[in-house]
Amino acid sequence: MKKTVWILCLLLVASYAGAQDSKPEKDSIPGIEAPASATKDQYELARYLCEGIMSDEQKAFILFNWVTHNISLDVDANRDPEQQDPTIREILRSKKTVVNGYIKLYLALCHAAGLDAVDIVGYGRRWEYDDGDELYIPRSGWCAVLINGTWEFIDPASGAGYVTHQPKWLREQLNKFTKKDVRYVKRGEFEQEYDASQFKFNPVTMRSKRIAADPLWQMVRNPMPLSIFRQGDSAVVSYILVNNKRLKNTADLLRVAGYNAAKRTAERAERTHNYNPNFWLDLGAKEQYEASLLLAKYTRKGNIQVNSTTRKAIEKAQQKLDKAMEYVDSQKSYVSPHYAQLKRKNSDKSIEAKRRFRDLRSETSQIVSRLESLTGKLNGKGDGMEEQKKKNDKILDTLTDAKIDEVKTISRPKPSDDPLVVNITDSIDNREERLRALQKEEETILLSMAAMADEEDKYVKRLAQRLPIADSLLRLEQSYREVLKDSYDKEVAQLVDAHDLVWKHGVTHQQKAYLENIENMVKTYSELRINYKQQMLLYRSILKGMELYKRLAAENGDVGDLYTSTVQRYRNTVQKFNDRIEAQAQYYASSVEGFELMKKAYEEDLELLEKMEEVEVQRKEIENTILEDRRSYDEKELDMLTNNLEAQKDDLKKILDEFE
Repeated sequence: MKKTVWILCLLLVASYAGAQDSKPEKDSIPGIEAPASATKDQYELARYLCEGIMSDEQKAFILFNWVTHNISLDVDANRDPEQQDPTIREILRSKKTVVNGYIKLYLALCHAAGLDAVDIVGYGRRWEYDDGDELYIPRSGWCAVLINGTWEFIDPASGAGYVTHQPKWLREQLNKFTKKDVRYVKRGEFEQEYDASQFKFNPVTMRSKRIAADPLWQMVRNPMPLSIFRQGDSAVVSYILVNNKRLKNTADLLRVAGYNAAKRTAERAERTHNYNPNFWLDLGAKEQYEASLLLAKYTRKGNIQVNSTTRKAIEKAQQKLDKAMEYVDSQKSYVSPHYAQLKRKNSDKSIEAKRRFRDLRSETSQIVSRLESLTGKLNGKGDGMEEQKKKNDKILDTLTDAKIDEVKTISRPKPSDDPLVVNITDSIDNREERLRALQKEEETILLSMAAMADEEDKYVKRLAQRLPIADSLLRLEQSYREVLKDSYDKEVAQLVDAHDLVWKHGVTHQQKAYLENIENMVKTYSELRINYKQQMLLYRSILKGMELYKRLAAENGDVGDLYTSTVQRYRNTVQKFNDRIEAQAQYYASSVEGFELMKKAYEEDLELLEKMEEVEVQRKEIENTILEDRRSYDEKELDMLTNNLEAQKDDLKKILDEFE
């Protein structure tokens, strides 16, 4: 079975490996190195990296390569919205930044190299979100770069690596010394790993993982509704099959790309809100932007022109800031219930997973317990059978037909019609009749045992086919859970369904039938053993009757031939008993050997289930930690927006007070 499991696993690994793009050698990747003197600002760096290059695509690719190989994600800063937005020089100096910093740096380098580029905000399928979970603030970001007249999507942050919750090499080494199994990092660590697929990824197929919050920048003829994206891969794939026409460029895209960041946010506000009615922040930013435009119109070099027109403009700006505050408050109203719902769901799915592990463990433990019980039972039976065979061998050693010749007739033999002689004859006949009945019963029992053996072969073959499959599915499930996927993830859900199908309808049913068949075989053999013992008793009784018949009867008293044939039949029966004992002992031994193999497989499954339950505990904690970090981030960000708006409103109030 183990060999079958390993073959299946190797095939799966080979299939997976063959499906992956091979990683390029570092030496073959252009633009990943630059001297320190060239990294003072984006202009020097872009000039150094793109010198002599005429192709827009090659420029964009080289800039992408440098950013992804030289900038690391600052995980702690990325969780804190209160961190000040780093400047380009700070990013280049520290070689660390937040996700938005990757986009900011890459856009700056593109602009310095003469490339048109804009940032895109969108929704991403993070690991802690399940199919159907609500998305209300676009937290993903990437870039759109105009290359040969086509807007291409490029994600320098994802191209640089990813956040992992697996301990790095150093942590693994420390585990060996500290004897602590620190298997996961709750808040994650950045793993720098170059991903060339994040350069010019397809806007059509990328929608299974992320989607632009502004339908205009989905770069497809028919923008996909957010409701489809939320449903998960199956719904997205079905949608893409019908709606797969991508756009290269439009007049609207060129127009919007020419705006500054604030104006671009204001321009898209209605579209992003209509696309997701639960997203309000762009509308608030639009009101804030329009308020700033009103003030700028009546501001000259920092001085406010005091007149009625200015007063009306300031009052209108105040109204817009009030409206912006309403939008921020609307967004705030989603934070607590949203994350409370996700945490409840996280708790529910953890309970569900643990219940499954507990049920599987209980079922598996029951099978192991039953195998152990049967092992003890069969071993005990084997010991008793050896004793019985010794007794039978003694009978065979002493059983002889010569004994009849040693019998002496009494001095006054009785005639054949003597009541005593008749009684002996009748007794022998009755025993022979009972013996024939037992022999027919023996045939029936042997046929039943043969049928059981055939059934057992079928059960063993089915178990040999299905148990390795169930074992392999469980191992694959465990490998996915090790990387913190849960029962709501498609990969795990499919494996759970497949395992349940094989396990409940294939393994446990066949295992139960197999063990019941063995127990029935043991019971039936006990019936056969009793049958043989009864036959042996009858044979002994018949032989004693013949000896007494010869002793008493002078007329027809010679029963030597009949005695000899009866002795031979007796010997045959004892020998059949011995042959069955040997066959049954061998059967019990092979069954016990099979039990040991099965127990080993089930015990390995119990270990897997225990590991998966341990991982599930940590997965729940990590997901709760991430959800709490997200909630804290959202609340801090919204509080910052509120404080900013309050400060602006206070400033306007002070100005209006001066008019009084």
